[in-house]
Amino acid sequence: MKKIYIPTSNLNINNILSTESISPKIFYKKRNFGGKRFRTIKANPYENNILAFSKIPFFNLSKEIANEFVFNIEIPISYFDKCEKILKEDIEIYSSSKTIYLDWDHCSIIVDSQEEKNQLRIATNSSIESKHSKFVIEKVQFLQESSYPTFSWNKNYLEGIRDVEITDSSFVNYDKKINKLRGFLYGYICGLLSEKPKDLIIVKQLIQEFINVNSSVMNNLSGQINKTRKLSNSRSHKNQNQDITRLDQIANELSKIITSKFSADGSDLIQWFSIDDEFLENYYKSCHRISNESIVTILIDYNSNQLKKLPAIMSKKRDALIRSTTKKLYDELELNTDIFINVVEEFLGKSELSESKKKKITDLPFKINKEFQITDINVPNIEANSLYVYKVIINNLISHLDISSHDDFVGVRQKIIGEVGNYLKENLSNFSDSKEHTYLGLMWKSIKNPESGFKINDVNDVVLKTLACFMKKSTDLDKLKDLIHKYKLDSLSLVYGIWGATYGYANLYKTILEPLIHHSKALSVLKKYDEKLLRMNVSQSLPKAGSFQNNYQKSSNSNSQNIESNDSKSKITYGLIDFIDHSKKIHNEAHMELIRRCIISVKFLDDLSEFELQEKLTHLKECFISENKKYPIFFGPKKIEFTLKLIKNYLVSESKKI
Repeated sequence: MKKIYIPTSNLNINNILSTESISPKIFYKKRNFGGKRFRTIKANPYENNILAFSKIPFFNLSKEIANEFVFNIEIPISYFDKCEKILKEDIEIYSSSKTIYLDWDHCSIIVDSQEEKNQLRIATNSSIESKHSKFVIEKVQFLQESSYPTFSWNKNYLEGIRDVEITDSSFVNYDKKINKLRGFLYGYICGLLSEKPKDLIIVKQLIQEFINVNSSVMNNLSGQINKTRKLSNSRSHKNQNQDITRLDQIANELSKIITSKFSADGSDLIQWFSIDDEFLENYYKSCHRISNESIVTILIDYNSNQLKKLPAIMSKKRDALIRSTTKKLYDELELNTDIFINVVEEFLGKSELSESKKKKITDLPFKINKEFQITDINVPNIEANSLYVYKVIINNLISHLDISSHDDFVGVRQKIIGEVGNYLKENLSNFSDSKEHTYLGLMWKSIKNPESGFKINDVNDVVLKTLACFMKKSTDLDKLKDLIHKYKLDSLSLVYGIWGATYGYANLYKTILEPLIHHSKALSVLKKYDEKLLRMNVSQSLPKAGSFQNNYQKSSNSNSQNIESNDSKSKITYGLIDFIDHSKKIHNEAHMELIRRCIISVKFLDDLSEFELQEKLTHLKECFISENKKYPIFFGPKKIEFTLKLIKNYLVSESKKI
C-alpha cells in the first residue's frame, strides 16, 4: 500500500497520541477536548488545512524553541481519500480540512536519530493521556535506516495552495461526537476487563490498608531508634498496639487467601524459584525416595508454608524491635515486610491479568445509529429497565458536546440529573411514582446540599447507584473505583463507560486502557467499531477539504449562486438554518442538529401564507417530538416551545422576503 507523510513538530506528540489523530491547527482552538495549542512548521504552516507529501520534506527548522525537531507520520494514502491533490514536479501534495484519525497498526513515526526517539519517549511517558505510547514509540522508524523517499523542501511548493477557512462547524462537531462516543466504548470495555472477583478486590483493599498502617508503625519505630519520637503517653501506646494487632490480622488473612490460590500445576514455581519450563517438567517426574511425592508437590508445599510463616516472623521481629529498638532489628523487619508486600502484589497482578484474559469479547453489546446515539444495549445480569436508564444516561452525556473536563462537568451535574429524570418520567410508565424517581430527586438536591440526607444505597438499581458514585467522585478515578467497590457494585464497566462518555476519549487516562495491552481480541473489536464510526457522515453537505487555486478555486459568490440556482425556493430555509447555527440561545449542538434536520424535512418555502406558516410550524413541532423519540437527546416540551417561538419570531421578522 502506498504511503504518504505528514511532517509536524515534536511539541505536538502528546496532542496526537491523546486523540490518536492529527487535525488542522484551528480545530485545537475550537474543540473543547485535548490540547489547545498546536505548533505549525514550514512544511505544514496552515491554520485550516493539514498537508501530506508523497516524499518526506527535508528542511532546517528555525530553533525558536529549545529541543524542538520535526518528525514525520507515515500513513496509508487512503487516509487522504477524497481530499484535494496537487502535483509539484514529482511531489504529490495532499490537503485535508478535517481530522486524520490514526491506526498505529498501519501508521508509524519517523525520526532522524535515537536522541529524537528518546525525547518522544520522555514526553509521552509524562503524559497520562497519551494512548498506547509504549507501542507507538517502540515501532518508531529511523529516516537513515530505511529507503524513505525525500526531497529538499522550499516555500515554492506551497504556491497555489490556499488556506481555505471552513466556517461550517460540521467537521469540529464530528470530532466532538467521535471523541465522546469512543470515550464511552473504550471506557466500557476497559472497565469490563478490569472487573475482578470479590476475593481479589478484598486482597487489594487489605494490602493497601496493610501498607498504610505499616507505614505509620514503622515511622514511629524509626523515630524511637533515632530518639526523635517517644511514645510517652498511654494513648500513643494504645494506638500503636491497635495498629500492630491490625497488621497481624491483615497479614494472616492475606496469607490464607493467597496460599489457597497457589496453583496446583506448579506454574507459580517458575517465578518463585527461577526455574524454566524444562526443569519444571523434570521435577514432575522426579519423586522423593521415601514419600514418593514429586519435587513439584514438595516445592508447592514449601512455598505455601513459607508464606504462612511470614506473618508470624514479622510479628516476632516487631515485638523484638519494640523491646529493643536497634537499627539491625529494624532493617530485618523492614526486609521481611517488603518481601510480604511484594508477594501479595505479585499475586494480585498475576491474578488480575489472568482474570482479564479469561474475558471473551467478540463484539460490543451496543447498537449505534447514524446520529451517534446508543439505540440498544444487551448486557447480561442487568434488568431491561436498568439498561434503558443506562442508555438514557450515556446518550445524555454524549449529547453534551460542551463537556470534556471536570470543570465543565461540575457546573452541569444538576442539569444532567434533571434531564435524565425528566426524560425517564416522560418515556417510562409509572416512573413518576417510583423509588427510582424519588432517588434521582434526592441525588439532584445532594449536588448543592451534601447534607440533604441522600444515601447511595437507598435504591436497588445498579445503574442509578453507579451514577450516584460518579456524581460524588467524578474527579478522582482511583477514589471512584474505591467507592464502587465499597458499595459492592462490581460495575467498573458501567462507571468507566460513564466516565468516558463524560470526558471523551482524549481525556481517558492511559492507565484505563492498560487492559487492552493483554487482550488483543478486545482491542480488535474496538478498532472495528472505530472504522465503522469514521465511515459515518455527520452531514450530507460537508464542505470539501482545502482547495488548490489552480484546480478547485471557487469564490463565495459563485457558491451562493449555485445554491440559489439549484433550489430557487430554499432561501428562507437556508436563512433559517444559518440563524439557528449562530443563535446564542441554543447551546446544545445535538439540539441544533435535530432542529436543522426538521427544518430541512418540513421545507419552509419562500412564499408561505400566514395559514401555511402556522401549518408548517405545527409540522415542525411534530417532527421535533418524533426525532427526539428516535434519538433521545432530551429535547423536551419546554425546549420545543422555546425553539418554535424563536423560529416564528425570525420568520415574522423576515416576512417581507417571504
